[in-house]
Amino acid sequence: MRSNIGGVYSNMGEPESALRLSLDALAIHEEIGDTYGIAHLTGIIGDTYADLAQYDLAAEWLERGIILARDLNNRRDIAYFMQSLATVYVELERLDEADDLITQGLQVSDNFPAVTAGFILCRARIMMIRGRQDLARPLIEEALEIANQHHLRDLQTSAHRYLRDLHRVAGPLEAYVYHDDLYEQLSEQTRGETQQKRLAIASAERRISEERRTAERQRALLYNTLPAHIADRLLKDEHEVADQHEFCVIMFLDIVSFTQTASSMAPIDLIVLLNSVFSVCDAVSQRHGLMKVKTIGDSYMAVALPMHEQTPAEMVTSVANAALDLLDEIPHAGAGLNVRIGMHCGPAVAGVIGKDRLQYDLWGDTVNVASRMESSGEPGRIHISEQIAQHLSHGTGRSVLRGQIEIKGKGTMTTYWLETA
Repeated sequence: MRSNIGGVYSNMGEPESALRLSLDALAIHEEIGDTYGIAHLTGIIGDTYADLAQYDLAAEWLERGIILARDLNNRRDIAYFMQSLATVYVELERLDEADDLITQGLQVSDNFPAVTAGFILCRARIMMIRGRQDLARPLIEEALEIANQHHLRDLQTSAHRYLRDLHRVAGPLEAYVYHDDLYEQLSEQTRGETQQKRLAIASAERRISEERRTAERQRALLYNTLPAHIADRLLKDEHEVADQHEFCVIMFLDIVSFTQTASSMAPIDLIVLLNSVFSVCDAVSQRHGLMKVKTIGDSYMAVALPMHEQTPAEMVTSVANAALDLLDEIPHAGAGLNVRIGMHCGPAVAGVIGKDRLQYDLWGDTVNVASRMESSGEPGRIHISEQIAQHLSHGTGRSVLRGQIEIKGKGTMTTYWLETA
């Protein structure tokens, strides 16, 4: 795409933009190891330097492009780049080298009439510089015949300009007027097409820019809605995202007496309160490496997944520290609100559901038990399963036996309180 737009800019007479895009495209082709693209763009960049009248640089790039094209046996690029280089040599007053290159180039340009005509015009120009107008004229007429036969407007324009200049000096006047009229007509057609190309590329760039902005907005929304590693997979067109985690640590948090609190508040005040509380939850979760899963009403769910080769004990420690921080920080953010927190660990299935409103969630017995730990807990306390207590490391609070508790759907379980050490 970049190299194509670069070519359009070059044709429109905007070589600075063409050079920038071609250099960008070359870097991409070098990164992916595309030898054909590298060879082609090397010569194109040389052509563009010639358009900028930087002929020494043009010669360097075109010479390199010819070598690369020969390595690939790309006869088309060899011929085109040799013709461009011959023109550059003329600008550098290296006329003998240009003439030798034309002789070589005509041997490989049989199937490329534009290149053949370009070589012949270049040789005609050499003859004109050397004062051999008598030899230049038949060469120009030969090139013009090829250009007319193959409808090569740029070459037709150049040929009529050369013939006009010859007849301006040598006559007759009718020939000068004839070629000058044709030169002006062809130039006007080219200017009209150039303007159309400018409008077309401006429209294309506006469309690309808008598509890029739309994609960035969608990308930002996706990253705000889903965990980063899940968003990455969806952006890579992975349509079904589902993972089996053999070990994860799940935490549920619930605001105590929220229904009664909410009933006495204006809706806007309620939203402000929830936003304040859940912002603390988000900050604490991020600080300890937890991933927010979702909020449901006044409940908050977060999980520690084995994303960074953590051991089970390290994952439990992260969630435990987060829970202890939440008990300390939420009352300050929520005007004295109290919370219950529950934790459990084990296997779970995680994935994305939905098509229009994507939602990341976890399922399994571990999720259910963690939720029961929260709902069967007490205000201002962290209720943990025996599995959590077994993985707690020293220095991460202390587990205090609560005893045998009847847990809905699970029967009797031994549970603990997590308290500050």
